[in-house]
Amino acid sequence: MVSLSRAQLYDLVWAKPMTQIARELGVRDQHIARACDVYNIARPRNGHWQKIEHGKAVQTKALSTDRFGADEIVVIGQAPGEHLPESKLLGVPHADQLGGSTDARSG
Repeated sequence: MVSLSRAQLYDLVWAKPMTQIARELGVRDQHIARACDVYNIARPRNGHWQKIEHGKAVQTKALSTDRFGADEIVVIGQAPGEHLPESKLLGVPHADQLGGSTDARSG
């Protein structure tokens, strides 16, 4: 597993292809894409790196802070259920924010 801030992950995905990032971090590129989707981190569109390779102009999207702060920690390559960021998307606080168990189902 790899932990990065949203800002760090955003900088990485706009600096180099996800397959290269995945190799460097020792995770799958699908895990990086999923983390970006869950944490609302814009990713380059298809063809982005080919355009750069051929000297064409590309557009980047700013890091949105509507749902998550730039310093929010993103864990990549975790087992399902270890961390439930979806509960944050629904506005439900994590148990660790409530001072309880990390299992969101426990009372």
